[in-house]
Amino acid sequence: MLNLLRNPRWQAFTAAALIAIISFGLLSMWQYNRAEEERIEFSAIAERLDSSPAALSYSDDSDAVNWQRVQVTGEYDSDAQLLIRNRPQSGSNGFWVATLLRTDEGATWVVRGWIPAAIGNREPAPTAPAGVITVDGYARTPDNAPARKADDVPIGQASAMNPAGLSEIVAGPQPSAWYVIAANDSSLTPVPLPEATDSRNLSYAGQWLLFAAVVIGGWFFFLRREAAETSEEMNRANSAASV
Repeated sequence: MLNLLRNPRWQAFTAAALIAIISFGLLSMWQYNRAEEERIEFSAIAERLDSSPAALSYSDDSDAVNWQRVQVTGEYDSDAQLLIRNRPQSGSNGFWVATLLRTDEGATWVVRGWIPAAIGNREPAPTAPAGVITVDGYARTPDNAPARKADDVPIGQASAMNPAGLSEIVAGPQPSAWYVIAANDSSLTPVPLPEATDSRNLSYAGQWLLFAAVVIGGWFFFLRREAAETSEEMNRANSAASV
């Protein structure tokens, strides 16, 4: 059987199989590493979700405080409220209701909750509470997109949760780099917190290993089959020669 490996055709086939196996192995390792990165990232987020509320500075880097529990005290600016488009939740499209909260330190945008698109397109969102209020919630990293991506976005709506861009739309003060997902506004449906899920990357890592196993199995299958056929032909030739 090993004599077949001296055949140039089989040498080329073996080289191609080795390249495929190595490639699939590397892809599997990459997917596994991605899954591990996601696990580590979510572990850090889970710690922040369970931590005591922090007093964040408006200059804090948004990535460093993502999903950190916070308490922010101030007064809502009812004239600075926008609906953030394309925020699906529980299988339905809808809007985030974002309102500017003015504080002693400056201002920060607060996502007070979620409303279905059918309501947001037809009637105003519930007004924010009046007077001084303490918002319990979670700091969030802004969307990496313009607050208004197109000229056809209706008045009172925005395309992305980008605090600086939202303040430009409503001519408000320069806000904090991060925004807050409120956890205590009973007038709106709360925005869900992140949950640990089975990483797709682990499934993909297993699939690439399966592909590598198929190549290995196929290589042995075709090698044994051709070796058997070659041996059978030689036996027939020897039988014919001895007649």
